[in-house]
Amino acid sequence: MQTNIRSTYSVCPQCLSRLEAVLVQKPEGVYLEKTCPVHGSFSVPVWRGYANMEQWRGHIPPQDSVKNPHCPHGCADCSGHMQGVCCVLLEVTRRCNLSCNFCFAQGDKAGQDITEPGTAELQQIIASILSGDDKPLLQFSGGEPTLRDDLPELVAYARSLGCRYTQLNSNGIRLAEDEAYVSALAKAGLSFVFMQFDGVDDEVYQALRGTPLLAQKLKAIEMCDRYRIGVSLVPTLVRGVNDHQVGEIIRLGASLSPAVRGVHFQPVSYFGRYPALPGDEDRITLDELFALVSKQAGIALSSLLPSRCDHPLCGFHGSFLVDAGELRPLSHAGQGAETGEGAVNTRKDGAPAEGMTSAKQNREYVGRRWSRDDGDEEDTPYSGDTEADACCDGDALETETDACCDWDALEAEAETDACCGDTACCCGDEADSGDDEACCCGDADSCCDAEADSCCDWDALEAETEAESCCDELDTFDSFLRKVRKHGFTISAMAFQDAMNLDAERLQRCSLRVYHEGILKPFCIRYLSPMKNHEG
Repeated sequence: MQTNIRSTYSVCPQCLSRLEAVLVQKPEGVYLEKTCPVHGSFSVPVWRGYANMEQWRGHIPPQDSVKNPHCPHGCADCSGHMQGVCCVLLEVTRRCNLSCNFCFAQGDKAGQDITEPGTAELQQIIASILSGDDKPLLQFSGGEPTLRDDLPELVAYARSLGCRYTQLNSNGIRLAEDEAYVSALAKAGLSFVFMQFDGVDDEVYQALRGTPLLAQKLKAIEMCDRYRIGVSLVPTLVRGVNDHQVGEIIRLGASLSPAVRGVHFQPVSYFGRYPALPGDEDRITLDELFALVSKQAGIALSSLLPSRCDHPLCGFHGSFLVDAGELRPLSHAGQGAETGEGAVNTRKDGAPAEGMTSAKQNREYVGRRWSRDDGDEEDTPYSGDTEADACCDGDALETETDACCDWDALEAEAETDACCGDTACCCGDEADSGDDEACCCGDADSCCDAEADSCCDWDALEAETEAESCCDELDTFDSFLRKVRKHGFTISAMAFQDAMNLDAERLQRCSLRVYHEGILKPFCIRYLSPMKNHEG
């Protein structure tokens, strides 16, 4: 027995023609199904049933904008798009020093004489990307961007134009071998590195990258640590190759804190270069991934939250503190996530609707979490948002679901917008909750009540009880914030879409764009490719 859940639009995986599609609930999970008049019918699993998909997605009504006849092939900054720009990926080269079996950008190891833009041309492109008041996080990507000797100059130029966060997407080889280059990147103002990191043994790298690389990966992390450049580990997960190492990758990353800021999983998507057409059994769905994280790393599912910037079916994130070698959760699924009465987004102007975060808010979250902050310098809270904007979505002070700021927002806004769930208690003039409520104020030594003299731990704040809230581990609220900034750790994922599973409803909420020929295209559209038998 099967049930149609909702309608959307997709593409034919062979000719990329736009097709009507439907999400279908079957006993074995949820499938995206569509029929091309030329190439026939297609079905692909998008949810295995490890959690309730409707509850995870929340109350997001079907959007009229997916009926846009130009979607997805005319995708740019159209009126139907539901989210602003958080990050922009800029390909600075097609050259690469590897020839991986899986590569969305199809980096070219053999063609070292590929014509690529010069420094001045790239600076013009960077200036155009950063021309607005709301400047996106800028990702330098490739190919392998560290093959460019002028990369530090490009990073410095972006920072000079007011780009707050700059990211390097790299395999880490040159970072391991060239300390002077790492030093130059640090001096230029590079914020963090997204490092290809597929497993904890060389058997994985031999299978996916064609050569043993683990020692070089670890050396690259050491180099970045030396110059205080934050590193996030980015595994491409492939069934039967490294999906059994999810927990080990997380534990290794946590053991390397504060050098490593987290792990960002990417289940393999089939665009660009890949060795063979996938079968249903090859797909690792988003819910299967967070089930693997929970099982292998011993992490409660309630600590992993659906994306509130991109579509909930596109990714998840969880915030943690590395404390005495253990991961202590700082994020917790709120009432909306538990009941299925989660986010509603009906805006078409890029602004967040109730329960959602804007691209700007998401950028601040990831930027602060992935950057290195050892807490030994004076921290200046970001003041680009108003207090209301920083504290969720303006009305959050008076809501119960994820009421004020959660710990991620509390960390980001430190002493200005600290809060305590549905008690709606904020610091400063807003700290007017009763003494018997759990309250956290950055300018006080008390996080429990007016008479307490020690800070509360997260579990107690989450429970919002006074009796079990005060602890001896952390002397003050400020010391707790410093510890979170230094040893904060994220576990996140992004499930990119290919020609088989592309869903226009998900696509219209994409906040990750790729600069291509003067247009900022959603990532999954920029790299969308027909699924034909081909060799790497």
